[in-house]
Amino acid sequence: MEEEFSKQSELLSALAGIREKLEAVHLDVLAVKKQHNMIEGDPILDFYDTCRMLLLSERQVRRLREEKKLIGFTFGVKRMYRYSEIKRYIDKIENQARQADLSRKQTDRSLKNSEHENR
Repeated sequence: MEEEFSKQSELLSALAGIREKLEAVHLDVLAVKKQHNMIEGDPILDFYDTCRMLLLSERQVRRLREEKKLIGFTFGVKRMYRYSEIKRYIDKIENQARQADLSRKQTDRSLKNSEHENR
């Protein structure tokens, strides 16, 4: 019964991950379709599209800019971001999450092995 529950939990977790990826792709496609402005073939997003793409509040995006984690530019009075810059930031965050997950799994394995050896 526990094993079945574990499998169901893993399946739900995997489905949630797939849904998140599909939502991100959907937002990417909408942003690309909407954009007619490009620099060297790279779509340009305004501040609000950037917030929606990252699923962050305006304040959170401003904070990322202030911390130099997200680089944009000002065009007139508007803050703009290259699509590739937003994608780079998303990829960086995903890689950090993957590394943290791998590290956690390795720690869990080490703990299980040490518990097993202590018995």
